[in-house]
Amino acid sequence: MEKRRYERKPFRLKAELVIGNQKYPAFIENLSEYGAYVEIAPSKTPIEFYPATKVGLRFEIPSGETIDISGEVRWSRVDISPSQQCISYVGIEILKPPPGYSKFFKTLV
Repeated sequence: MEKRRYERKPFRLKAELVIGNQKYPAFIENLSEYGAYVEIAPSKTPIEFYPATKVGLRFEIPSGETIDISGEVRWSRVDISPSQQCISYVGIEILKPPPGYSKFFKTLV
């Protein structure tokens, strides 16, 4: 069994991944104190995300507060669905989590 540094909590939440001026609609699939597993909305062509790329992750928590996180791509992969849609998955290391995120993370079961 794989041992992780930080506990992961499953939590599907609509988000936006930002790299430079490019914005990608996405869903957060799970969170840890210092990481996020993100699924990018399906596209017709593969979208590749390279390790060490600086990214922003923006999402609204159930209280209505918008959280903006700075992070770095740790890994990514692309799957092709049966309907020929390309789905990208990205592992993001969260760099210096903002107080609002840390507080929100502690409320997750």
